[in-house]
Amino acid sequence: MATLTKTKKTTTKTSTPKTTAVKTVKAEKVPAKKDAAKDLADLFEDGLKDLYWAEKIS
Repeated sequence: MATLTKTKKTTTKTSTPKTTAVKTVKAEKVPAKKDAAKDLADLFEDGLKDLYWAEKIS
């Protein structure tokens, strides 16, 4: 009987560097809101409550 063997062909691809256009945007400073820290504190507190209730139900 004859034995069949498979060989894997390998190919290599050469890539050329692509040039991309970089768009520069002038950044403007935006003053922070006075109640921004309170909003973050509320968000943090809500996240803690969600974690608490998720653990309590499990």
